[in-house]
Amino acid sequence: RANRFLTFAGPAPRGTAIEYDYMQSGEIDANEVRGAAYASDAVSVFESSGIRLTGNDVDVDVAEPSAAAFTIGDALEGHDPGADNLVADNVVHQTGGVPAGVFGSTRNTVLERNCLTAGIQAYAYNGNTFVGVVIRNNVIDLGVSFVPDTSVIEGWDTNIDGTDCALVPR
Repeated sequence: RANRFLTFAGPAPRGTAIEYDYMQSGEIDANEVRGAAYASDAVSVFESSGIRLTGNDVDVDVAEPSAAAFTIGDALEGHDPGADNLVADNVVHQTGGVPAGVFGSTRNTVLERNCLTAGIQAYAYNGNTFVGVVIRNNVIDLGVSFVPDTSVIEGWDTNIDGTDCALVPR
């Protein structure tokens, strides 16, 4: 909480500033994550539940083509992607890699009031469970996003297409 993280370099999988993998609860709040050439996700929440990722300011360059500013709900094939996660009030600027996103949920995964200037990904990664996902009241650059089926996402039509973080509903 309330830390400042700079570039974390190294051969993959090193390169993550904050990593909450296989957790059953946790708070990642009010941090500043900066830097260039991240070799992995800057903030990773892998196969975890009960996580709050709130009020963070992430501005990173990602060198790994398959990595993102943050990930939540990703899991190995056939594993539990997590539930009861909240991603709210974050400002995410990113170059390189793939858009930040949610890649699975067994229930109650909410992304709201975020500014995602590099877009979002929202789908069942590795074919895992993707239910109970709410993505509402965010500013998202939809032109660079990958969301193959918005009908499975509650609140999708409340998001604003753009990159102006001043437009995030409060």
